[in-house]
Amino acid sequence: EDVLAQLEQRRETLDDAELWQLAHLIDTRRGADAAEPHLRELLRRIPRHAAAAYTLGYNLLDRDDAEGVGLIEMAMERDSNATAPGSRVIASYLHRQGKIEEAERYEARAAQAEAAQAEAEHERESVYRKDSFLPHALEPAELSTLAAELAKHPRVKRAWLARKDLKHNPDSPVFVLGIDKGFDWRAYLRAKGIDVDKAGPDPLVDELASTLPFPGEAFIVPLHAEN
Repeated sequence: EDVLAQLEQRRETLDDAELWQLAHLIDTRRGADAAEPHLRELLRRIPRHAAAAYTLGYNLLDRDDAEGVGLIEMAMERDSNATAPGSRVIASYLHRQGKIEEAERYEARAAQAEAAQAEAEHERESVYRKDSFLPHALEPAELSTLAAELAKHPRVKRAWLARKDLKHNPDSPVFVLGIDKGFDWRAYLRAKGIDVDKAGPDPLVDELASTLPFPGEAFIVPLHAEN
C-alpha cells in the first residue's frame, strides 16, 4: 500500500514504467473501474503496450464491451505468451454473445498455443538423446570469461560447449556444457554390464551451474562411459 500511495502522490510526474506499476496495483487492489483511466493513459503514451492492452481488454470483455477484443488481439500480437489465455478470454465473451462458431475458432487457437507452449517448455527442461546442437555462437569475450571460470576447477579436464537447436524461441538460447572429469571407473563397469553402486550426487555440477556466467539457460552434462 505504501508503494501505491507514493505512486499516487507523484501521479503527474510518473514515467511509463511507473504508470504501468500504478495501473497494475490499482487494478489488483481496487478493481477494473479504478484502473481504467490509468491504463488508457498508458496506452495513449505507448499504444502497443501489451500488458496494459491485455489488462484493459480483459476488464472490458468482463463487462461484455466488444472494444476488449481488439485490445487483447493486439496484446497477443505483441506477446505470444498472451495467445492462449487471451484466446480463452475472447472465446468466453463470444460464447456469451451467442457467436458459437467464432468462439470455437478462438478455442482452437488457444489449444494450439497451449500445445506449442508445452512443447517449448519440454525442450528446455532437459537434454535429450534426440536433441540437435549448434555452435555456441558466444562472443570472444564471453567465451574467455567462461573458460577462465572453468579453469578454476581442476577436476574439469576438458569441456565442450554447444547450443541446443530449439524449435521454439530460438533467440533465447539454451547452452549445453559437456565436461570430462577424467576416468570414471564406476560408469565404465556399469557400461560393461557389471553392477556397481552409483556414487552420490557430485557437487561439482551444481557448483558449475550456479557460478558459470552463461548468457542464457544452461545444462552441465558430465560425459562418461554411460553418458
